[in-house]
Amino acid sequence: MNTIKIVYYYSPLPKIDNAIKTALELKAEENSEEYFWMAYERLSNEGKPY
Repeated sequence: MNTIKIVYYYSPLPKIDNAIKTALELKAEENSEEYFWMAYERLSNEGKPY
């Protein structure tokens, strides 16, 4: 009886998240009392694509 070995090699895509980092840093300066997900949701409500 022969067995078959199946292997998948994953190559991750490079992360280009400078835009979201910059936007979150600006939100943090404007509203320092907000936590991460609140700022992220605010960016989403403003129509940002991330």
